Amino acid sequence: MEMKTVLVTGASNGIGYHTALQLAVLHHCRIIALSRNEEKLKQLKTEIKKQKADADVLLLNFDLSSGNFEAVADFLNANSISVLDGLINNAGLLINKPFQELTENDWLAVYQVNVIAVASLVKVCIPFLEKSGNAHIVNIGSNGGVQGTQKFNGLSAYSSAKGALSILTECLAEELKSKNISVNCLALGAV
Repeated sequence: MEMKTVLVTGASNGIGYHTALQLAVLHHCRIIALSRNEEKLKQLKTEIKKQKADADVLLLNFDLSSGNFEAVADFLNANSISVLDGLINNAGLLINKPFQELTENDWLAVYQVNVIAVASLVKVCIPFLEKSGNAHIVNIGSNGGVQGTQKFNGLSAYSSAKGALSILTECLAEELKSKNISVNCLALGAV
């Protein structure tokens, strides 16, 4: 069985960290761990190697708010990665402030990381994903971004961005199915 290659964003802690660890150790995937926190990425690689010495882990120190997404494609090409089997868009930004205190910069920052960065990363990864023949994109959303669920004070920007991510996911699922790329969004509760 050929090793699958999966890119995980926000891999330096929480859901992203444990997803990368499980995929590398239990499912024998080649992992491209992306985060802006280089030290925590190194800790992830150390932990993966401790549990599975022959694991294939590449670290990509990248800030999703930078806007230079071609650098991700350049990284993949420089590391001779021509196929991605999975893309897990886990990284997120949560600003917890009452609605009236949210600034325009707060809104822009939250939407940049939670929506625009996801769209931009998917766009540069499509050529790599379609070569898989059966790729999967998983966007990590939030229960707060689903209509009809309980909402919490201070999370207007975050929840509305995750709602946008949910709709973006549905649109991408329709557009990318002809390329054999599945797209799903997980609407998780508090972690």
